[in-house]
Amino acid sequence: MTKLTFRWVESKGLHPQVSFAPVRIIGHNLDVLVTPGEEIEVPKDAYIVAEIPGFQRYEKEIVAEGPSATLWLEVDDLIPLDEFDDRHEPEECSARPTKVAVSVKPWTAGRQSNPHTAPHIWLTTNQEDYGFTVNSKGGAAIPLAVEVASRLTPHRLLAVPRIAGEGRCQITWYRPWASALRPRVQPDDPAGQLLMEYLTAGRFLEATAAARIIEFSRGELHILDWSAASYTQILIGYSHALGRDHARLSAWCRRTAAASLFGADGLVLTAESAWQENCSQAAYDHMLKAAKLAPPTVTLGVEMQLRLATLLLARLPSKEGKGVMESEKSKLVHIQSSCLHLLARADADTATVSLPQTGITTPDLSDAPAWRRVAAWARFVVTRWGYDHILRPMRAQEIYHPLNLKKGMRQMSTTSTNNEPDEAVTIKPLAGPALWVALFAIAAWVGFSIYLLTQAGSTQEISWTRIIWVFASVEAIAFAAAGALFGTAVQRGHVMQAEQRAESAENTARQHQEEATAGRALAASMQADDIAAGAGENRLKSMGTGGQVSEDVRRRHAQLARSLFGDLVKP
Repeated sequence: MTKLTFRWVESKGLHPQVSFAPVRIIGHNLDVLVTPGEEIEVPKDAYIVAEIPGFQRYEKEIVAEGPSATLWLEVDDLIPLDEFDDRHEPEECSARPTKVAVSVKPWTAGRQSNPHTAPHIWLTTNQEDYGFTVNSKGGAAIPLAVEVASRLTPHRLLAVPRIAGEGRCQITWYRPWASALRPRVQPDDPAGQLLMEYLTAGRFLEATAAARIIEFSRGELHILDWSAASYTQILIGYSHALGRDHARLSAWCRRTAAASLFGADGLVLTAESAWQENCSQAAYDHMLKAAKLAPPTVTLGVEMQLRLATLLLARLPSKEGKGVMESEKSKLVHIQSSCLHLLARADADTATVSLPQTGITTPDLSDAPAWRRVAAWARFVVTRWGYDHILRPMRAQEIYHPLNLKKGMRQMSTTSTNNEPDEAVTIKPLAGPALWVALFAIAAWVGFSIYLLTQAGSTQEISWTRIIWVFASVEAIAFAAAGALFGTAVQRGHVMQAEQRAESAENTARQHQEEATAGRALAASMQADDIAAGAGENRLKSMGTGGQVSEDVRRRHAQLARSLFGDLVKP
């Protein structure tokens, strides 16, 4: 037996995602997935099998001598698959839209999905693949809905997961089998792209194995990436959940505060973690919270929400006459129907939710009759004016998009409509005919008051009573006009003060959230160092004389982190 560690090495740097890919080591009574850097004992007759998305199956016999060895696998030895697997002619595959209409909005307009501070969104074209990048800079992390239209592709509504800080996602083009070219959302970093390919292909064991090394490498590169919101971070959570690694899923939920910061995706993953730990009530509570928010941005999250609703519904005892139980069943049935309705329209082969916005059903417009292509071009010319921007991927463009939080994709809500946001309160001063009517009413009241003063000594009681009755009516109208005329300024001031207080409170909350994120990342790093040191691979750099880190200090820091946050990292 030999203790073996393998790593990928590449000279050209064309496929950086392969460095995170796990391999399967097969030998006598041995069949296990191993990630780069992990140590495992292998027999002499063992061999490596690598099945990496985009490459042909790779096999290599292990030749190792001595008690321990490191095996270097050459990425250049992998044979890439054709992008479209020889299903189309090369000239058809290279066709990409040269003009794209784009709109960006919040994923939904739910109250709990719309913070006060909108993120700053930039759209940047990618000349290499004719796609574009959605960049988020500052502001709150919220899910986005990107509408994409062109004359060659069906108009699509794409869900973009929450990205915080300087996060970004790419919109690229792909062609499913026997279907039209269409856009999809993918992470900007190679590690996230590898996880996306594993998950969309249904290879969950490989995904959770790759997620183990990806989350450690992200934490070592930048400590805040341990817990910051990003597309890759969400894919790591789904990899742990679908790979049934409940220990790492539970640690991931605590480390990232998924239930609070990741919207419906985080709540569904937290519910899945509770379900795997046999906490049905906690899973049910998280499911109800997720149903009040926008639907999950990841298609696997919608499927997971449907599966959990079905399992929870089956676990409820069947007793008649229980009002509370019937109410719980109705809520779960409503979640089921909402998920089924969304999945029936969404693409099945994309990681994030992708919905068609037009009735184009032809497999490929390039093979369609001329009249259909002309009709598609005319439809694009008409509909493009309803979009915010026109991108030309062949040119280098960077467009700033001001995000309006009040105009979200309301039709995407999977729950009842009672969680729609209140309309914006706009205080406008009187103008035009309304202003002249108010001034006339006040002038009439002033004139009537002067007249009453001149008639104060009258002895005709009946006439005075009638005049007072008419004056009361005029007075009510005048006071209403005065309130409309002068009250708007006062009310506007109150509204501005309330908005300033709300913005200040949200800025404070965001600052505390960032500090909490940094604290969880630091705690996770301490625990990871403790685990690595316990395994004989101390990842801390030398901080004192002699080049050694005090053992009791390391353990005390790790115990303190566990006492504050629980287990955030699993060995």
